[in-house]
Amino acid sequence: MERQELKSSAFFFEAISKFRTPLMGLATLNVMLLHIFQNFELLGSDVIFYVFESGADLFMLLSGFGLFYSVDKGGSLGSYFKKRFLRIYPEYIIACVASGVLLAKGTVWVIKDLTTLSFWMNASTTYWFIALIVVLYLIYPFIHKFIRKSDTFSIILIAVTVLANLILPFVFVWDYWARVIAFERIPVFFAGAFLAKKIKYDSISIRKERVLYFLIVAMAALILSVRTPAGFYRLVLLPWTVCVAVLAAFVFDRCKKGNVVVKGMELLGKISLQVYLFHGFLMEFLLLKLVPLASNKPLMILITTLQTLLVAVIVKLICDKFRQLLSKPAKKG
Repeated sequence: MERQELKSSAFFFEAISKFRTPLMGLATLNVMLLHIFQNFELLGSDVIFYVFESGADLFMLLSGFGLFYSVDKGGSLGSYFKKRFLRIYPEYIIACVASGVLLAKGTVWVIKDLTTLSFWMNASTTYWFIALIVVLYLIYPFIHKFIRKSDTFSIILIAVTVLANLILPFVFVWDYWARVIAFERIPVFFAGAFLAKKIKYDSISIRKERVLYFLIVAMAALILSVRTPAGFYRLVLLPWTVCVAVLAAFVFDRCKKGNVVVKGMELLGKISLQVYLFHGFLMEFLLLKLVPLASNKPLMILITTLQTLLVAVIVKLICDKFRQLLSKPAKKG
């Protein structure tokens, strides 16, 4: 009886794993709102910008979180890299080609996008997330066992990447500052992997009323980010992102089964990659083509949003079918 009461009064962090897809949906919503507010010049303060931009940080946290569980299952490096490649590149190839055609980028730039050289060589931020996540995918299997075995290693790794972001801009001034949009998210990725490790092996939990502490820390981090010098504010969004993940998972966990908000976030989370890849450039394309409607912001927001969601669903269906075909065992002759 006492154990049951303790369980009912506790919040178990496994909820982050349980609601990872709805959390991806929340991150996707933030990214879409950021694009909308930027393109339609609706941003009124730094706070709004930081809240919406933190959607990318939540993506990064959940990527590290999911990758820990994936690698922890075991398997060969070959199957790991194949799975990761097929996870993002079919959609990414379509997005790069489509944006190249619609925005008349040219063949050379499309190739640069496909290879992520547009970010590493030219500091184009259109697909910075893909450029960074590909590198993190490549290196993660080699440090996974250290993250799994040692809390100290994980904390040092996060601290070192934070410290590097504070020091390296003054060493590689131009090259580094042009790419901080990606580099300052690296600690968040490792924090996600570390959080997954603690949840899986330590089954961490807190009393439900203490979830309020995460709200307090989140608000403090947001206030600090506004006061942080430009270029470093994303580092302060690390605690904000962790707290938002915990708070959102807590809210989702408290909702009744079939809750429309949770279901909506789950559906959006299932097409998160596709929305991220297509929303920005499709909005740019429509704003160029539908100039007479540009002054009607609500209508344009509706059109661009619906177009992105439709394209995202279609692209996901096509790429999922492609992945299914590749996963089918070859028929024996």
